[in-house]
Amino acid sequence: MTNSEPLMTRRKAVEFINTVTGIPIKKSSFDKLAAKGETPKPAGFFGRVELYRPREVEDWARKRLISSKPTNVGIMDRSEDEKPPRSGVA
Repeated sequence: MTNSEPLMTRRKAVEFINTVTGIPIKKSSFDKLAAKGETPKPAGFFGRVELYRPREVEDWARKRLISSKPTNVGIMDRSEDEKPPRSGVA
């Protein structure tokens, strides 16, 4: 590692994400994603402790954002007369 950027533990990475990006992730969620290989690749290890680069952590968190919550468009907007009949109801 020749980069002079300071490295962060998982706990510090989560605090960094919450503070810098405002994305509300918890350490348990980050741990779960790390176990599944869905977090940034650690920049290195100190013993068994994974260490991450702040820039990579921030980029990863921002890429996980979606523009809006998916909705079932049309289902909620129908009046009672427009809804399809329920099966088994006469």
